Amino acid sequence: MGDTTMFRLAALLVVLSACALSDDSNITQQFDSIYLESDSNKVTNSSLECEGVENSVPDCSDCYSCEDPKVVEHINRGRNITELKLNDLNCENSKTICCVSQSQYDFREKMTMDPPRCGKSNPEGYPRALRPKLRSVLLGEYPWRARIYHFQDPNTPLCAATFINREGRTLMTAASCVAGLNPNSLRVLFEEDPNNYDPINVLKVDVHEFYDRDINVNNIALLSLESVPDWVRPACLPIRRVLHGTACVAVSSEDYFINQVVPLQRKCDENNKPLDGSLMCAASYKGDYAPQFGGGMFCLDEQSKHEVYTLYGVYLYSVRGGMAAINTNVNHFAEWIAKKTTEHRRMHRNYQ
Repeated sequence: MGDTTMFRLAALLVVLSACALSDDSNITQQFDSIYLESDSNKVTNSSLECEGVENSVPDCSDCYSCEDPKVVEHINRGRNITELKLNDLNCENSKTICCVSQSQYDFREKMTMDPPRCGKSNPEGYPRALRPKLRSVLLGEYPWRARIYHFQDPNTPLCAATFINREGRTLMTAASCVAGLNPNSLRVLFEEDPNNYDPINVLKVDVHEFYDRDINVNNIALLSLESVPDWVRPACLPIRRVLHGTACVAVSSEDYFINQVVPLQRKCDENNKPLDGSLMCAASYKGDYAPQFGGGMFCLDEQSKHEVYTLYGVYLYSVRGGMAAINTNVNHFAEWIAKKTTEHRRMHRNYQ
């Protein structure tokens, strides 16, 4: 086996051990250029001592260009990043890639003595209470639910929202709820009773830069709050696309459970046009309650050893006689959410 063949075999092995490389064509071309043999006549036994790959990954990993936004997302999720350096045949050019072990993807699913970091509900409410009706949602039962108000009308919520990040004190809601509003004009309540609880000030509003009100695409916004009660917990964010057939729950304005199922998305097309990638739908019973505008669609992670809820959708409107709820597709915005929550965390660190 020749020296060049051995180098290519080593390159193949590192890609196999890493298991997955970002599918961005430009990034792939960059990595491919490392292995071009245009200067193979310069290769000597001494030059091959650089071995082509520096460092290694311990197990099956996903690898990206270190500039890829997915790397920032993994860092924000607390995952360890391993850097690999790929050298060309002549040890003259190199490219660094960042890998994250796939074993870290299910960090919230592992059987540990620690409670989940996100998505843990309080079935008996917080504080504990009796359920007044069979489908009533108790105060604090989903400890990530919030309502957004305008300061001029503290008794009527503009929309609902979902708490997603403690360090950034970040809420997620629909852009169509808060677009054009000054953060200073907004207040948030987790306890939903303005007469007995102090509303929380909003410091920052981030509406997606490509939000289009006319066609309802990219309808997502994040808010950063001045403070968050200690008892509040974040909902989990998606680490994969939700599968059709997944059972989920939403909550109505009257605080009633709404059982939902994720159907094949082509079943929810509007006017015979497929839904935009920034949207997704959920199916519920005809004539049932409608979810609260801006509120979340929470799905139990069936692969988890713990009972944790993941936020997959933000409710916008209904079609097909109320049987199909159109939501913002949260998973579609993973990189944008990671970027904005990082900005929120930095903002709060600067305030301290």
